[in-house]
Amino acid sequence: MKRNSQGFIQIIIILVVLAAIAGAYYFGTKNKQNVVSEVLTTGPIVSTWKTYTNTKYNFELKYPTNWYYAENNDFGVFISNKPITKVSGMYTPELDQIVVEYLFFASAFENGLGITEYKTSEGIQMVSDTKFIAPSQSFGASVDYQKSNPNLDNLLPITDQILSTVKFTK
Repeated sequence: MKRNSQGFIQIIIILVVLAAIAGAYYFGTKNKQNVVSEVLTTGPIVSTWKTYTNTKYNFELKYPTNWYYAENNDFGVFISNKPITKVSGMYTPELDQIVVEYLFFASAFENGLGITEYKTSEGIQMVSDTKFIAPSQSFGASVDYQKSNPNLDNLLPITDQILSTVKFTK
């Protein structure tokens, strides 16, 4: 009987230790997420960024000073870490390029929110991550890149920062 109670006590101790580790991890990551979200929109880096304003669709956003934008008021606005050569039809980012797209037509969002993977006619594996769709379905934002982009770890956090700065002006 004494042997069973020792085994039971050991199991209880293990469960308490695991619960403490899980709790520490949860609260540690929760606090980091709060700090990161505050830095995304209020940090000193964002305050020095350029502002893009669109009066037709009544919104503005900030983007890094060394990034580029291109627009076509009937199609959308593209923000990218590299120059954008085309603003109509399907745009295929270069290997180390990422594009934040603000599109102004409903068919751009027929797959809904989340990640869609596809291949271009040239066989390039692409990722399109739709982050926002307006209730009217006529406006949304996605992040597009080649799946094999070697700079994703550096670029994706910046796209999240850009998306966090969008403000509707009316």
